[in-house]
Amino acid sequence: MSSGHGLKACILACAAGFLSVASADAQVWSGTEERSQQGLHTATLFVQMHEFALQMTCNETAAENGRLDLMFVGPALPRLYGTDGQEETMLLSFGMFDGSTVTRGWNAYYYDGGLGDQAWLGGLTADDAMLDAFAAAREVALLNTDKELIYVFPAKGTAAGAKLLRQTCGVGQAW
Repeated sequence: MSSGHGLKACILACAAGFLSVASADAQVWSGTEERSQQGLHTATLFVQMHEFALQMTCNETAAENGRLDLMFVGPALPRLYGTDGQEETMLLSFGMFDGSTVTRGWNAYYYDGGLGDQAWLGGLTADDAMLDAFAAAREVALLNTDKELIYVFPAKGTAAGAKLLRQTCGVGQAW
């Protein structure tokens, strides 16, 4: 992964914040909009279920490149075990109400900072079709390279999340 350890530290700090908050809405996608230290408008979406969390982040430069940064946090799983520095192509799959799925690959890097400080970090290029699928999904699943299920998150709140990504970052917008 091309981003430096500073980005990883920042992402992990954000993860520590939302993983430590116990909320009745923890299984609902939540979003925030703010300005980064560089002055860019930034959107962050996250969902937490049990000890697992998935976060999507973008900034206004995504209007040009469609880049969404992703982070999956949680303990090792039988179909996803990482060692520090390992790279993997993972799949983000949106299960639709009609039974179909929309799937996108993302290149992930495993960061292991010790117990409670582990995450898969990476990104993907999002387009309008992906955001439409995210907004209309019944569930959001992570799959490994072999297309084996890693974890499933609920999709409650994804429509508002897709709207936030479009409005704040310009993801999926045709200019």
